[in-house]
Amino acid sequence: MALMEATDDYFCNIFSLMSDEKRYFSNYMNEIIELYKTFYNEFDKQDLNYFITDSIFELLEIQKIELSELTFYVEKHKERLNKIIKPQNSLIIQQPIFLLANYYFDNHRTILKDNWPLNEDALKSIYSVNNTSFESF
Repeated sequence: MALMEATDDYFCNIFSLMSDEKRYFSNYMNEIIELYKTFYNEFDKQDLNYFITDSIFELLEIQKIELSELTFYVEKHKERLNKIIKPQNSLIIQQPIFLLANYYFDNHRTILKDNWPLNEDALKSIYSVNNTSFESF
């Protein structure tokens, strides 16, 4: 009987941890969408590319960025980001997760380049909109 109770407790704890992680990323994404809408208010959550988003979220496992840090970064670089975020730019820039990717570009470029989860063209587009040569790094 004690073994069953211990097992139940163990699985409840695991389930709780999984739920907390899912809730964390869901809240993180909702906040990023709201930040992104300050630059591109026509963005619709239905246009969210989950593959790109989940891929960029993998970087958080290597270098965690608190939402407050990202919010401060966006406020600090609002003018520059406003010039970058345009519907005609590449797909990754049309996604709210671009804000996190660009934060890594500005603050953790080596982590970004060494652990980039998408194709090289997407990474090159981030370098390009930031007026930085990809080949120089």
